[in-house]
Amino acid sequence: MTPMTRCFVVILLMLQLAGCGKSGPPPLLIGVSGSSSDALFALAEQHQFFAQEHQPVQTRLYATPAEAAQALAKGEVDAINSNVLETVKLFEQASWQPKIFWAMSYSNGGQVLLARSGINNVAALAGKRVAYRQGTLDVLALYLALQQAKLPLAQIQHLPLPPAASLADAGSDALLLPATQAETLLAGQGWSKLYDSSQSPEVLLDVLLANETHIRKRGLDLDKMMRALGRAARLAAPQAGQVWLDRAQQNLYFAAGGRLAEALYHADAALRSSSQLSKPACGRLCIDNRVMELPSE
Repeated sequence: MTPMTRCFVVILLMLQLAGCGKSGPPPLLIGVSGSSSDALFALAEQHQFFAQEHQPVQTRLYATPAEAAQALAKGEVDAINSNVLETVKLFEQASWQPKIFWAMSYSNGGQVLLARSGINNVAALAGKRVAYRQGTLDVLALYLALQQAKLPLAQIQHLPLPPAASLADAGSDALLLPATQAETLLAGQGWSKLYDSSQSPEVLLDVLLANETHIRKRGLDLDKMMRALGRAARLAAPQAGQVWLDRAQQNLYFAAGGRLAEALYHADAALRSSSQLSKPACGRLCIDNRVMELPSE
């Protein structure tokens, strides 16, 4: 979790505690795991957008998206702020139907693939050692980068990304890492950029998802939360490497054949290429398009 994200989480918790003891409808409990898009919840709370909708929202912080997904499966939370890759994993593992009902943001240069001197293109990574944050959305980012050269994930050596302080000394030929960390290495010598996520626009998506039956149960409450988040997205300051998505943009993602279906297709292909899936692709099965019925503001 970045310091900025940690700050947003602390602010959100303080604002939520300030509202404890007030009567009203039951809060929506949302699992978060340190994604930069979690900041929209803090912003919506700060500007009282949830209060304007008469729908309290509380977040619960988990160490990883996988832990948040487990909490959702156990019914500890109503929904989670996750991503398209985790959605496909959950569809594969769960006996119930996970559904995406809101697109929060997408990476637009936030992930960068660097290679050591002498490796001049993605195709040259065949057989090379690539370090990245395994089990995260970076799996999809790496898959998309390698696809530029039609290079399967199976044709590289996979290493865990080392701590920031030892990145330059890691025994890897390439690194896929957050852009903020990549800047330091690029400022020195011996590393060059082969790819960043702006070359795969609107695929590395953070999304809100829930159990299909729970969406039917608390759909009207979720609608209120979505309206509040839409206002927060319009108000949010631009953030390097990321694009916020408000209500007006949701139609582009949730319409039949829209951008969300395409992102899920790539997430499915990334996991299937490393033999992590056995079920058919979830595709439209993982999309709830109730947001299409919400009026744009």
